[in-house]
Amino acid sequence: MTSKYIFQTALSVLSIVLFISCLGGSSAVDIEPSRDAQIYAFSMEAHRDADSARLLPATRFTIDQVNGRIFNQVFLPYQFSVDSVVLSIGGSQASLRGLSEVKIHLINPDSSFTLNRNDSIYISRLAKIETTAEDGKNQKTYDFQLNIYQQDPFIISWTRLSNAYLPSPIQAQKTIELDKRFITYYTAGGAISATYSTDGVNWTNSTLTGLPATTQLSLITSSNNAAYVIDDANNVYKTTDGLNWSAVATSHPVVTIYGVLPSSTGGRILIVVNDNGTLKFAQTDDFSTITLKNELPSNIVNNIPMAEFSATQIDRSTTSYSVRYIVLAGGVTRNGLLNSNNIWILHENSGAIQALDVQTSMSLQGSSLFFYDDRLYALVTTPDGKNTLMFSKRYGLEWTETGEDQTFPDNFTYRTYASVITDTGDYIWMFGGRTPVGEFSDAWRGRLNRLDEEDR
Repeated sequence: MTSKYIFQTALSVLSIVLFISCLGGSSAVDIEPSRDAQIYAFSMEAHRDADSARLLPATRFTIDQVNGRIFNQVFLPYQFSVDSVVLSIGGSQASLRGLSEVKIHLINPDSSFTLNRNDSIYISRLAKIETTAEDGKNQKTYDFQLNIYQQDPFIISWTRLSNAYLPSPIQAQKTIELDKRFITYYTAGGAISATYSTDGVNWTNSTLTGLPATTQLSLITSSNNAAYVIDDANNVYKTTDGLNWSAVATSHPVVTIYGVLPSSTGGRILIVVNDNGTLKFAQTDDFSTITLKNELPSNIVNNIPMAEFSATQIDRSTTSYSVRYIVLAGGVTRNGLLNSNNIWILHENSGAIQALDVQTSMSLQGSSLFFYDDRLYALVTTPDGKNTLMFSKRYGLEWTETGEDQTFPDNFTYRTYASVITDTGDYIWMFGGRTPVGEFSDAWRGRLNRLDEEDR
């Protein structure tokens, strides 16, 4: 037998002996109690089957170890109610529970008690949970919050911020967001003027330079800290401050500006240009360089809106990361025909711009599109001369009326051609519009109740 084999055999025997010794439960081996007082598992269910839909057991709770908080990020439904619950709390994996004691602190009135496995707790009174580790010394306290919507989460609450902030009469208007300001451009007395605000409440009139009276206000587009527009002669103008404009020399006459078409690299401005008598889609960053794309197909060129339309972009919705569209509604074609009922969806596919038109039963003339809360919305006019909101979960392919939850206040004036802007704080801003008696100006801000409560 070689020495190498003898050594391996002896090592194996020694390992077996040590393993058997451990199994023998020698009193000389002690396991140190855990010093970890953290909660690692938390759930609850209603006492005595009060939660027939079993919503509580399905609720996922966040355990914030840093700040000592336990709460549900996904709110429970509006008007959900249970009186008492049974808690299931788990500590570290050092033992079955990993904790030597769990103390419950209640409010209204204040009291506390040590939790037993089957104790029921009035959930509206639960304020804190205090845990003690297996060592009986280390402790940790968690604030507890059960989030339930306190008002209908699907209602959009609207607030009028200002009224009649433009002079009267005016002939046209358009509001954009640029440089952290809302800027309203308007035509009055044959000239274009501007006023701006940071909050929709306080407005400052300002001198505007560089824009001719023939500017197509409806086509003003902001992108990368600048704004662009064209006039009736297809000339392009640019501003970085919203007030001082200058002409931009372009390689091709620009027929229309659709807005920023989102892409994986951030997106470029989608336009239509006249290339020696042929209308083509094109893209640009700042109009100093224009990249020609494909020719507008014969079945599209005379039907797609070129002016007075509403446009919005859809970029990486939570349900589909690849969705990147510009959606158009209303407006007129290059031949002056109304785009009364069709939604147009523009996107890029294999380097070419494709346009899909979807016929709807809605009256889209003067409508306003915006993308909000993962839905495409349209502010449209009903047959009885009122405004209503329609929404589409399929980016314009199908439409549904929002219903009573998202109606406008009684003091909201019927309008068409309103400017609608959504911001990163999940607010909807609505500016001005047109009534049967002419242009008027006011500013509104709206937000879903659900988003308000989740931010608190």
